Amino acid sequence: MLSSLLIVDKRRVFWLLQFAGWFGWGSTHYLGTLIWSRPLELYPAYLSIAAVIHC
Repeated sequence: MLSSLLIVDKRRVFWLLQFAGWFGWGSTHYLGTLIWSRPLELYPAYLSIAAVIHC
């Protein structure tokens, strides 16, 4: 039921995907900083690895 409501309204889908993407980016950045005690120098590589693991 919920998925049918989201698919009908493309603006909701767009903003849901935007929110999910930025939330994923923020959470992986936070976890990386928490684990290594500083922001990563090669953050794009870390983000790619985290995205593959998450899938």
